[in-house]
Amino acid sequence: MFKILTPLFLLVFIPNDLLGQIHQMDGQHMNDRLGWSVSGAGDVNGDGIPDFIAGALYADNGLASGSAYVYSGANGTLLYQFDGQNSADRFGESVSAAGDVNGDGFDDLIVGADSSDNGGSSSGSAYIYSGVNGALLYQWDGQKPADRFGGTVSGAGDVNGDGFDDVIVGADGVDNNGGNSGAAFVYSGANAALLYQFDGQNADDHLGRSVSGAGDLNGDGFDDVFIGADGADNNGSNSGSAYVYSGANGTLLYRFDGQNPGDTLGGSVSRAGDVNSDGFEDLIVGAFRSDNNGFESGSAYVYSGANGALLYQWDGENSSDHFGWSVSGAGDVNGNGHDDVIVGANNSSNNSVGSGSAYVYSGAHGSLLYQWDGQSSSDRFGGSVSGAGDVNGDGFDDVIVGADSSDAFRFDSGTAYVYSVSAKYSITPMTAGSPATFTITGAAPNSSVTLGYSLSGAGPFTTVFGVAAMTPPINTLTVLSADANGDASWTVNVPGSVSGSTLYTQGLNAGFLTNALAESIN
Repeated sequence: MFKILTPLFLLVFIPNDLLGQIHQMDGQHMNDRLGWSVSGAGDVNGDGIPDFIAGALYADNGLASGSAYVYSGANGTLLYQFDGQNSADRFGESVSAAGDVNGDGFDDLIVGADSSDNGGSSSGSAYIYSGVNGALLYQWDGQKPADRFGGTVSGAGDVNGDGFDDVIVGADGVDNNGGNSGAAFVYSGANAALLYQFDGQNADDHLGRSVSGAGDLNGDGFDDVFIGADGADNNGSNSGSAYVYSGANGTLLYRFDGQNPGDTLGGSVSRAGDVNSDGFEDLIVGAFRSDNNGFESGSAYVYSGANGALLYQWDGENSSDHFGWSVSGAGDVNGNGHDDVIVGANNSSNNSVGSGSAYVYSGAHGSLLYQWDGQSSSDRFGGSVSGAGDVNGDGFDDVIVGADSSDAFRFDSGTAYVYSVSAKYSITPMTAGSPATFTITGAAPNSSVTLGYSLSGAGPFTTVFGVAAMTPPINTLTVLSADANGDASWTVNVPGSVSGSTLYTQGLNAGFLTNALAESIN
């Protein structure tokens, strides 16, 4: 074990944008911009498989009226299409699962139309639709012109503890505390009543630029909410802030601020799941204009739900990547008991100028697990990202990525992609002098699986197969033969000489990288 056999990854190139793709949904017409917003939808049709929703804000039921499409996770068929009511509504600007708001056992959907005119020009609206039959359950409208109500929407969980899921809507153009101070509104799923209204503190805060449920951060039995204000000036002009409010009483639990002027922290916020497995939900927030690796390279931060401490920070690779444009919890993509996260960088140029990228990071140790890149120039891949749940039923959570300027069908028709993390890799606890078992599931049937390793670190290291979470030198540990079910395992005694080390390891199967592992050797 740990003997150098051959350098790993000296094989045939397969593009990593094809890694684990389950579904690809393309916009129907030129300039639809499908994928501007994407979200897991929960199990809308009750078949036991999570479904997903994508917005196309410029689809033309009337010029730029917009549409939102709900797709089956099982087979990708269209379950529902919802359309904006009037030209220029921009319906589908934001989409989200709403949870089960009416208690009928089916997950429902929420869609925002930030430019609808029901309360005045661009006052905006938000709509909840039934998962069971697609019927409109609730509609809320912005109160004044230019409120941009519905620019962001999200399920909020059960905020008031009544057994029904609630929702949150952002309106970053509201002027209650000065022009564009912004606001966010929490509504009851049971009866559509307004539960809370949170207002930006100062002009141009743009509170409500992003909104999300936060889960029950403080363990009081009530779900909390997370709101971004990317124009707040708490650490300098447009440094940005994100606020967590209690579902029980609306009090402020946490405030996170951008590090420098112009960072625009809070442009995207999301619950992250329990990344550190401490029993508390954690949070992720993007700051796509931070300059840590060059002008507007961007950053994303994960904070502890238990105490607000910074758990992880990741930075964009290059100037103008806009890393952190979109952020989301990803669920547990590699089955290690820690929730992972996904970050979009819609202006990265890894495949061509502005092709965009999306990155999945380990909740357990923060290393990069997977990277997908847009296929063509200006695809804006990663403009929206979300966890999708376990769409393909392999026991591991999947993700959805939007590329709203993709030309896969027509110019700027847009595309939404659902990805799985391909073969899954696990290792039993490792003790020097004792056996350990290395297991692969979900590989290509009757294929070979090459296990690579490093004792030098978690990378990242760019290979022709994507970004590996291993630091060179990377060597072959062993080559396994998967059976007809795609399963393989190997049991070997761990040498005493490696006691106290950390084994960084990742598999390669059918041209795809598996999840990465970092295992301490006792």
